[in-house]
Amino acid sequence: MEATAAPPPAAQEVCEHCQLSDQARALLRPEAAIPQFLQALLAAGHLVDAVKFLAQALPKPQAISWACQCLRQLQAAATPPQEQALTACEAWLKEPSDERRRAAFAAAETAGFDNPAACAALAVFFSGGSLAPPNVQAVPPAEYLTGRTVGHAIVLAAVSREPHKAPDKLRHCLSLGRPLLDQVLSRAPSP
Repeated sequence: MEATAAPPPAAQEVCEHCQLSDQARALLRPEAAIPQFLQALLAAGHLVDAVKFLAQALPKPQAISWACQCLRQLQAAATPPQEQALTACEAWLKEPSDERRRAAFAAAETAGFDNPAACAALAVFFSGGSLAPPNVQAVPPAEYLTGRTVGHAIVLAAVSREPHKAPDKLRHCLSLGRPLLDQVLSRAPSP
């Protein structure tokens, strides 16, 4: 017998793990669905909050894919280690194995943890498995870490070069992420 997929969480449930501004939280209504709250954030101009929320609302593979799309478009001059970190993310997306998840962490470490590509690679590492070395007792990552780290990667990419253009870059990234959300929600059963 095939398992039935769970309906998507309400926006309020997603927000439990988002680091949103007080102004963004004030827009949240208990009955709001994910698309409604995302639209409210956009209408109010809370772009950073919208990125953080969408990164948490998407399933982990889609969130990481979104980060890769955004970083490929926003990072014109990645260093070789940063390029390797982003390539490690894309390799994991093609074949999400534990070996590739751990390779993404190694690439993030080499890239320095202080840049968007390293954040994206960390998001891959936080997507499952164990944070501990393979030969010791497993330490699973918190469920929210991938979304939170994807949000940081995208925001950092938007502000790291030409920060005065960050609002336009964030809008562009959100326009890339919204179709992913729509696809996920169209496949989810109704509550």
